[in-house]
Amino acid sequence: MILPADLPDDWAAEIEAYYAGELSPESERDLRDRLNGDPALAAAAAQHEALYRRGLQPERPTLVERERLRESLRSLERELPPVAVKANEPPRRMRLWLAIAASLLLPVLLWLFLARPDPNAGLMADHFFWLPRQDALLGPDEERDGRTLYDVRDYEAAYPSLRDSVAAGSLDSVNLLYAGVAAIGSGHPAEAREMLTNLLDTGRYPLEEDAIRYYLALAELMLGQDTAAEAQLRAMTGQDPELSVRADRLLQKLREGEGES
Repeated sequence: MILPADLPDDWAAEIEAYYAGELSPESERDLRDRLNGDPALAAAAAQHEALYRRGLQPERPTLVERERLRESLRSLERELPPVAVKANEPPRRMRLWLAIAASLLLPVLLWLFLARPDPNAGLMADHFFWLPRQDALLGPDEERDGRTLYDVRDYEAAYPSLRDSVAAGSLDSVNLLYAGVAAIGSGHPAEAREMLTNLLDTGRYPLEEDAIRYYLALAELMLGQDTAAEAQLRAMTGQDPELSVRADRLLQKLREGEGES
């Protein structure tokens, strides 16, 4: 065992025997008393104890060689390019578990979202109705154009036919009102809003304004735009008593829904 260099040689054997447990109790007490009286020797003995507990201290040539190797490694490390490490990147196993958890949780969240009832769906079912067309043909007709398709409430086929006929100039633009109703009835609120807005903006059909605004409100509701729907209902002129009653009922339902939320 190598003792600290500043420990006197005549103490070496005694210190070795002390840590090897070879001293008698009387000799141990004598050694401790002498160390207590000499702080420098006590510090050297403490250094030796630290080396003893951690393992044997190498010979000095070995220490020099180790330091030389460390310096060589440090020099090589300084010459290497810096390694880019992503900050706070989770370990690979953690990323795998996070991906698995996300894949399991996503279907649940989607189910909760899709299963959540649309608060406006009930309003649509209660307040949508077929708007009778003037000169409607409800009986069989060999040549079904957009108007007759609308009359028999084939909404899915009626709304594109009416829209295209108006665009081609073969039908008057007032038929966009029925095209809008058919688009709502077949579940195409965005198309309905576009056609009805265009018709309203012409300003050519004041007698149909309330009907246009009522179905515009329904389209806005289907699109989740409750505020826009209320604005259309409040802008109705009241020329059509039946539509006014329907609009008042729908506004009341919307206000009740706002109170519940």
